[in-house]
Amino acid sequence: MTHRIINAISSRNVPCWGNRKKYIAVHYLGVVGQAHDLASDGCGAHFYIYWDGTIYQRCSLDAVPWAVGTAGYYTQKHTEARNSNTISIEMCSKCDGNAASAEDKRWYFTKETQEACAWLVVKLRHELGVPSTNVLRHYDIVNKTCPAPYVHNNGYKTSWTWTAFKQRVEE
Repeated sequence: MTHRIINAISSRNVPCWGNRKKYIAVHYLGVVGQAHDLASDGCGAHFYIYWDGTIYQRCSLDAVPWAVGTAGYYTQKHTEARNSNTISIEMCSKCDGNAASAEDKRWYFTKETQEACAWLVVKLRHELGVPSTNVLRHYDIVNKTCPAPYVHNNGYKTSWTWTAFKQRVEE
C-alpha cells in the first residue's frame, strides 16, 4: 500500500511551539472511533492514523501539543522525553471488550493502522534523525496504559506486539 499524509494542519488549539523533535511517541486514541483534532485544551498529537491506514497530520512538527506529560496525574518514567521534544502519533483503535477501560486486554489495532504507523515512524526517523531507541510508547514516558494493545502486548486479534512494531521501524 502506498501511504500518504493528509494535510489537516492548523494552529488552532496548539498550546505551545518549539518542539525539539528528539523522540517519537506512539499512542492510541483510547476510544473506539476515529478523529484527528486537538482538544480545546491542547491535548492531542501531531498525527492520527485511521483504521484504513489514512494518516492525518494535525499540527506542524514545531508544535507542542499536550500528549506525553503527567497532567498532574501520571508519574514521569522517562528521564528526557517531554511534550517539548516529542512527536506524537495517535493510532485509532478498536475494542471487543470494555472500551471504557485501558486495562481491558481486548483493545487492538487494524493491520492497516499499524502498517501506516510503521511507515510514518520510519519516515519521521529518517527526516528528523531520530534513532530507533527514541521511538517509545506513551507508557514508556509516563505510567499510562497507552497504547493499550502495545502495553498489554498480547497480540490480540490483528495487533502486533510492541517488539514486532519496533522491528518494523528499525529500517
